[in-house]
Amino acid sequence: GGGVGAPGNLGYGTKYDLSSLVSEDYGEVRGDGDPDLSDVNLMDGSERSKAFKAIARYSSLDAAQLKALEAALTKEVCVIQGPPGTGKSYLGIKIVQTLVRNRATTGIGPILVICHTNHQLDQHLEGLLKAGVGQVVRVGGGSKSEALRSRVLYNMRRHDAALTEREQLHLGDTKWEMRRITEALAAEALHADTLIKLVEKRGGVSRDLAYSLADTFRLHDRTRKDTQEADRAMADWLSGSCVVVGCRCHHEACACEACTYRPRKHAIKFSGDAGPGFPEPVCKIEGKKKKNAMLTLRDTCGIPSNTLVYPLVDESELAEGTAKEGVVQIQFKREAFSVPRCDVAPLHSTDRPLEELLLCRNASHFSKSERQRFHSHFLEESKAEAMEEMKSAVERHFEKVEGLQARDDCGQVDVMERQWVVGMTTTGACKNIRLLEMLGVRVVVVEEAAQVLEAHVVAALTPSVQHLIMIGDHRQLRPGAQEYDLTMQARAGYNIDLSMFERLVREGQHLYVLSTQRRMQPMISNLVKSTVYPSLQDHPLVAAYPEVRGMAKSVYFFDHNHAEDAGVEDEESTSKSNEYEVQMVFKFALYLLKQGYAQRELTILTPYAGQLRKLRDALSNHFKVHLDPRDVEEVRRLPGGGKEAGSREEVQAKHEEEEEEEE
Repeated sequence: GGGVGAPGNLGYGTKYDLSSLVSEDYGEVRGDGDPDLSDVNLMDGSERSKAFKAIARYSSLDAAQLKALEAALTKEVCVIQGPPGTGKSYLGIKIVQTLVRNRATTGIGPILVICHTNHQLDQHLEGLLKAGVGQVVRVGGGSKSEALRSRVLYNMRRHDAALTEREQLHLGDTKWEMRRITEALAAEALHADTLIKLVEKRGGVSRDLAYSLADTFRLHDRTRKDTQEADRAMADWLSGSCVVVGCRCHHEACACEACTYRPRKHAIKFSGDAGPGFPEPVCKIEGKKKKNAMLTLRDTCGIPSNTLVYPLVDESELAEGTAKEGVVQIQFKREAFSVPRCDVAPLHSTDRPLEELLLCRNASHFSKSERQRFHSHFLEESKAEAMEEMKSAVERHFEKVEGLQARDDCGQVDVMERQWVVGMTTTGACKNIRLLEMLGVRVVVVEEAAQVLEAHVVAALTPSVQHLIMIGDHRQLRPGAQEYDLTMQARAGYNIDLSMFERLVREGQHLYVLSTQRRMQPMISNLVKSTVYPSLQDHPLVAAYPEVRGMAKSVYFFDHNHAEDAGVEDEESTSKSNEYEVQMVFKFALYLLKQGYAQRELTILTPYAGQLRKLRDALSNHFKVHLDPRDVEEVRRLPGGGKEAGSREEVQAKHEEEEEEEE
């Protein structure tokens, strides 16, 4: 404790203005020997001593508070313990108020104030506003204070924080691209047009293979309607169905009579050449009347060519055929014929390797296993390409996000730099370490520091910090820990719920203890004096506090012989409940309200979440019940149970007249 030096912002010749600590008429009423409090050298022990003696005579601060305040201004690390009712929150405001008043002299910049909860932070910042510290910014969206609405960082920079239309479009483009790629990676099948594109891009593949796929899937125009129909056709193809154009076989092609039966056929002679590499074309015609037909010849990888018949638009005399890329069109005289049945049945039993399939020219002749092998290969290729695209898209997206984040960070820091105090919760400070580093915070004040995890305090201590002031009470609640095995109570050595505040006290850091309480009647304060706070003193004001209305005494210990409820909670739970006490507390709360107490003045404490749940259920029919957020979580976990924390609920009566006023 004695080795702690002065903060880096306090040089030997630095003059402090301490006049805000005394009454406004100090200049008029001070004695001849009283110093000028607007120009005090805190590093001069004699001058500082005279100044604080004068403050003691003309200030509302008691001796312990003044001693703690002096240490807070002159020690690099200061730890202040404030038992209940001793004014630690009031002292915290006075410390910050004094530091702010001297910010120009010390060059400390904005002071960072961090609190454990949003509620605590709101209360502290409201106190600063009332004390005249007007330049306050509240970081984070958890504030419920109307007084701080205009001081929330988001609201202070709402207009300049908005993304421009161009920035929104750029982010939207990369987000859309990543969504598209994610869908491709998750897909179990390719789209028909995607498969055709991959085949077209693939080297060493017959150029006719992609064309045959388009013909098989009936994908000639890439419109939305065509692609949807093509996907359905590809699904039929993958299932092994016969996809020979014009075939009326509605099941998997096979060697059955329906697939091999051939009615009467007619031979048509050509006057033109079918083209190099094509066999002499033969048209197989069945027995219905059709006006025209088109003969399409395809290579089938060594298997006799298949002949398909299409109707043509107009009717004319026999004309010469023409050969264009393997397709021979012939116009016929009126002739009786019908659409053929499948004649590729023998192909559906083959099981050729992928390498051979890639050399084929007609995908309609693949067997079911071959089609699935072919599709799976290109699906994996597509996913490999999509993964590379995703990596590139993610990199581009994060480059844009980082650029926008850097711009946003600069905008936030610009607002904070112009303030006197920056308020954050401990969680908010951890999330905004980069902002704190950019801001260059030099002074950190931690309220309710004994309830804050050490890791959260350490996170807020950026390299620029020169001055740390912690105010709390390690004799009350420790930081919360979800895992019991990591707590001090488990004695496993992890001690995650040991705050920096308590650890420093245990290691010999000098502790400045506030000793005069102004909250409790003596009858109540005596309960903690003899157990937890032996040096605690009562301020003379508390002796004049009135007794509880409708009660003979302010403290009662009530005993009864009604057993706890049996079999209500889970066997593994340590939670307990007692229906008799629930009813007693419920009726007692009604009685106190009838004595004229406001709803917000009633607080009910219970050590068990099981009892809290029963109290909530009983009171909810007549009161507005407000639970601490941590208690809500405890109740939610029932009946699974667990180590129960102290529970608190504030009850508010549902008076009809109040409901009407709210409306």
